[in-house]
Amino acid sequence: MPLPETAADPGLAALRAACVRVMGARPGCGFPPAPGWLVTCAHVVGRDTALGSPIECVPWQGAPRQAVLRHLDGDLDLALLHDPDGPAPALALAPRLDAPPEPGADLIGIGYPVRDNQPEFDQITGHYEGETSRQPAAGGTRTMLKFKDSQIEPGFSGGPLFAPGRGAVIGVIRWSRDVRTALGGWAIPAHDLIAFGAAAGIPIALRGPAAPPVGNLPARLRDLLLALPGWSQARRRRQFVTLALWQQPILNRIDLDGSPTDVAADLAVACLEQGAPEADSRAPLLALLAAVPSEFGPQAARDRVIAEILSAATRA
Repeated sequence: MPLPETAADPGLAALRAACVRVMGARPGCGFPPAPGWLVTCAHVVGRDTALGSPIECVPWQGAPRQAVLRHLDGDLDLALLHDPDGPAPALALAPRLDAPPEPGADLIGIGYPVRDNQPEFDQITGHYEGETSRQPAAGGTRTMLKFKDSQIEPGFSGGPLFAPGRGAVIGVIRWSRDVRTALGGWAIPAHDLIAFGAAAGIPIALRGPAAPPVGNLPARLRDLLLALPGWSQARRRRQFVTLALWQQPILNRIDLDGSPTDVAADLAVACLEQGAPEADSRAPLLALLAAVPSEFGPQAARDRVIAEILSAATRA
């Protein structure tokens, strides 16, 4: 099937060049969401694989190299691999991540299917349908991106789902709806990848002008904190903030026993004054936002706000 005209996007060739075959428990695809890192699905590396395990990654053209499993979430089905022998930071691709397009938009998926016992480096085309909400056993709600008119075979898991009209990756391919037909599949949305990276201390952000607007950043962060369970109770608030910002000098500047609104506002301003999270993975803002899904569990709407705040702070 010929590629849509919108596939002639300069970012697509660079994205393809950055993809690798991840030789885990169920080999699939991986790509770099940030220099020095690879993302793939947890089921590709193996949900029971120990952190610190070496995982072989094979570019389509190039020598195999060893990456190291650093962060895994079996429920979300994402894994982050440290890729110290990958492209140098100045050359490594950090693809622009974006929110989903309108229904019917063209999409391209990249992966490493195996056919006739031989691995292939391939891409599929399809069309975006919308979001599917799921309730995992761990609780909460997960949102998946659904797409159609493409045949997703084993080996595409972990690969990027690219929107050529936007020149951006909108998700990580996870499941097929039917490996034998062109029913399509589901992908993990970019905002979940960003929150997952934040939980690991890896700054990944929506990039470019297509990122959702966030308005007044201190106010958005203040309101996010005020909405956290137990924030109105001084003891629970102190416990959460102290654990999130353990040994951070910023703790000495905040009166955690003040009114809930004052504490949230002071903490928001102080975190945002400390610099962009992409410049320092220990930045208070990144530590604070990473602690929210870790402490209170996943929540699609709240995690999307976290991703938007991180994105805007990184670009500021």
